[in-house]
Amino acid sequence: MSSETNTYYSFEDAKLVVGEDAYMSSIEQGYNVNDLHPLRSLLLGEIDITSNALAMVDKPNFKQWTNERFTEYIKWLGNSIFTEGDKLNEDVIIIANSLGLGPSEKQFGKRGGLSSFYEEAGLKNVYKRGVYDSWTRHDLAKYVGKIARETPKNESLRKKLRQAAKSGDGPSEKVIQKRVGSVGNALTIDGLIDPNTMDTEDYLEWGVKYSLANNGNEVESDALEYMSPRRLSPSRSAIVRNFGSLESFKLEVLPIYKQRKFEIEENKNKAFSNSMSLLASDEVPVKVIANASNEMELIRLVAQYKVADNLFNNLVAHKKIDYSKMNAKSFSDNLLKLGDGTLTAADIEEMAEMLGVYDFIWPSDQFMTTLQYSKY
Repeated sequence: MSSETNTYYSFEDAKLVVGEDAYMSSIEQGYNVNDLHPLRSLLLGEIDITSNALAMVDKPNFKQWTNERFTEYIKWLGNSIFTEGDKLNEDVIIIANSLGLGPSEKQFGKRGGLSSFYEEAGLKNVYKRGVYDSWTRHDLAKYVGKIARETPKNESLRKKLRQAAKSGDGPSEKVIQKRVGSVGNALTIDGLIDPNTMDTEDYLEWGVKYSLANNGNEVESDALEYMSPRRLSPSRSAIVRNFGSLESFKLEVLPIYKQRKFEIEENKNKAFSNSMSLLASDEVPVKVIANASNEMELIRLVAQYKVADNLFNNLVAHKKIDYSKMNAKSFSDNLLKLGDGTLTAADIEEMAEMLGVYDFIWPSDQFMTTLQYSKY
């Protein structure tokens, strides 16, 4: 890719200044030199953009652009601004849109997605956002967990994630934040922790999860000594520093654990009752639960049918039943195929949340395995 490194952006009037001659002319006309920023550095996130600066940007109506103009815009970004090795990722699209240069990520999505425009523009060596459209939150959490397990505790996990994203080997941190909330949340879903960001509530939440994973048993020093180096627990010294002693910590955890245990059972009973009502009223066909081996599996199968039915109401009944009887991963993958590019994993998850069944399809229970501990 060729690089137009002498392109600048002015926040003063939200315009591009192309070439050194134009740059010098702008200075002579009274532009503040501190207001003229290299466009490439802005788009790569190397320069922080304040909200006050963005408030001055008056965005054109990109909805009126033709598909051809969308393609030309992508080609301009890819071939004119970036050097070999730079990645035209979704972060660049978001920043460029905030600067009023081109359409938003969502507007590209309504035209078929960024990947189709990358191909149309003939660009190579780009980070294709569509690759991660099929990733569920749990997929993202597993990816973050994998990188965390490969990263020594004295090295920055976020730096490793940024390096992988820049190389096109994984989603950007913004994608992770948008879908999961934060890198810390992703670690939690995968059963790990980020000790550098834990507050009092996080410590107590970890203690509750440990007890849930170990049949109500409280954490002891030997478990912490084993788990802490593996990013599975805070260190004993960190707990003592925050709670005075390990015993004080356990005393605070116990009532929260008991309440959580009660709530889990209550929510399960309520969901089972609702599922049986849906089956009794024929709103969900009984065939959906033919292979259910326990109450939780029955709840999940009914939940998946409800999601499939709401997303593809006109789909023939036997197909919805077939999809509903799959495991959660296959269920999501097959709905994405059925959507044929118009549906993302986020759309499926949002529908599940709207119906109040997300946690029954994708429970955040990996900790039940990772936090199990035995001395023997």
